[in-house]
Amino acid sequence: MVINDSDVATFRVQFGDYFKITNFRELRYVLGILIEYDHTNQLIYLSQKSYFKQVLKHYGIINIYLVLTSLSVETQLSTSITSDS
Repeated sequence: MVINDSDVATFRVQFGDYFKITNFRELRYVLGILIEYDHTNQLIYLSQKSYFKQVLKHYGIINIYLVLTSLSVETQLSTSITSDS
């Protein structure tokens, strides 16, 4: 998809109805999403890392520790609860 100057101008007008827009430098964050640029290949990457951290913080699990648990290849996981008799 090719974006031309007219598309950018239209977006700025529509987006500007809801948010204050300045033209100081490249956009780094929008709505909690990190924006990374690859100018050589003309690509833009959107990272939700900061949003995900906010969700973890909201639910109080920001400082959890991951633990590796080894399972045999034949192990099948299930959501049903069984009791051993």
